[in-house]
Formats: sequence, C-alpha cells, structure tokens
Amino acid sequence: MKIIIISVLLLITLLLSGVGDDTILKDIGDLSSEEITKAVREAKKDSLTSQQDFEELVSEMEKISGLFNLYRNLDDGTVYLEIKPEQLDKNFLLTLTRQSGDAYYFDASAMMWSYPVHFHRINKRIQIRQDNLLFRSSDPALDKALKNSISPSLIASSEITGKPHKVTGAVLIKAADLFLKDLPSVEYYTDRWQTKYSYDQENSYFNYVKSFPENTELEVFLHYKSNSYPDVFTLSDSRSMMHRYHYSLSLIPDTEFHPRPADDRIGFFTTTYQDYTDLSTETPYIRYINRWNLEKEDPDASSSKARNPIVFWLEN
Repeated sequence: MKIIIISVLLLITLLLSGVGDDTILKDIGDLSSEEITKAVREAKKDSLTSQQDFEELVSEMEKISGLFNLYRNLDDGTVYLEIKPEQLDKNFLLTLTRQSGDAYYFDASAMMWSYPVHFHRINKRIQIRQDNLLFRSSDPALDKALKNSISPSLIASSEITGKPHKVTGAVLIKAADLFLKDLPSVEYYTDRWQTKYSYDQENSYFNYVKSFPENTELEVFLHYKSNSYPDVFTLSDSRSMMHRYHYSLSLIPDTEFHPRPADDRIGFFTTTYQDYTDLSTETPYIRYINRWNLEKEDPDASSSKARNPIVFWLEN
C-alpha cells in the first residue's frame, strides 16, 4: 500500500495537468497497471473533493439528521459523518455488537464492548479516542499527574473532507475510516487460532445508517478472506467469511444515578478502576456492580413500579 501511495504522489501531477490514464507507466515494482490507475483515480478524486465547500459537497447527498448528522452518496455508497465544533473533546458512548458471525468461531448477537470515546482534531484529521478511565483521582494535582503518565488510546482517524461549514464550522469525515475496519480484531484472533483470515476492505460496506436525537446507529458488513481452506464447516466456502456488526454512538446523559459498591461475598459483574485520591488506603481498587438505573415511580413506597421500566426487544 505504501508503494501505491508513493506511486500516486509521483503520478498525480501528470493526471491533474491533463495527462490521460492510458499514459500511466504500466508497472512500478510488483504493482499492476490496474492497481496504479485505480489508486491514482481515487487520489485525484480525493484531491478535488478536498477543495469543495461543505454545502457544495453534500448538496446532492441524502442527509440523515440526528445526534451526528450523516450524509450518504447514493451513487457510490460513501457515508460522511458531520462533526460540529461543540462535539469535539466531548464524551460519547461507543458500543459494538456482533449481529452475525460464522457460527463456528464467532457467534451472533454478541455484546462485545462499550466505552466512552471523544473526537479530537489534530490539524486536518479527526481522531476518535478511547478515554482511559482505569486510573482516576479527584485530587487535581494527582489527576494531572495521571493524565501526564497514562494516555488515551487511538481507535481510528480520518482526514477532513472539504472545507468547514461557513456558518457552523462543522467538518465532514468519511465514516468508513472509523467503522469499516477490523475493530473486532478478527485478524488477531484467527491468527492466534491458526486459521488466519485477512480483512477485505473492498468487499466491506455499510448495511444501513440511522441517526436520532440521542444516538447514531451504523451497521456494517465486514468481509474476511483466507488463502487456504480453514476447517470451518459452517461456511459454504471457508475461504470467505462475512460478519455483520452494529455500532452505536450515544449521548451520555446527566442523571441522579448512584453507583453501588460491590461486595466480594455476592456475585456480580463489576466495573473496576484504581482511585489514587487517597494514597494511604489499603488498596486503590474501586469496584461497582453493573446494574440498571431503575427508579421508583413512588419514592416513598416500600415497593413500587419502576418509573422507566426496562423494555427488551426480540428481533428476528
């Protein structure tokens, strides 16, 4: 891929100056002329797109309004994510669920992970970072020391497309750069299991995208391929494996929820972190049970219906 990019940088000037695709050098290293031509065309398209105004760029796209506005090019399926200035460096909840796998190594309807993230701008790129909440302190000096010592993690990033919105200052990035990736780590796990599958970018795509006032939903099909025939009897052709994943980006609301400390004598799933506010404690570990935020409809009653009961949905 690096060779392709270098080739593009050498040849893009020729194309932009009017030289036709058929005059491109046929072979550079081990690259085919088709690979070079495709890479150059994409680079040329991106170069022209980067000069467009926000309004011009989205004028013929389908707009999906919500927490994060989405724009979908109905011709080529490209999805753009709008990031407003007030959405930068603000925490959101990112959740990943595997909707379908191969029914052998990877099961369906698997809740994989959820954690707070924030969007951060570095020059012409937007990064999505996972906040590090494993180490905390309510003491300002110690909190600063922890942040200086322990960094957040970069999940993905995307170059800003086009110019910012003239009024709001919002920018556009390609959603594929963030979500059409092997974030589920299928390559890593299949390599450990000696049934190596590689992520196939060209045959991965968005199944649907939706956005609502408090959450934005994106579902993707990720294709994985193998050069051998792994022993996966659930696949019609074990060289090809298609997974479906669902991403949710949600607001983190302000509530009166009070966490409940865990008791080692009772079995609960817990959220654990290290608190360095008081260095004289026996252990820095704080454990809270994972529970629903249920509130009584009648706070004074010994037993009451829930104000907002939990509703489960079964989908087929």
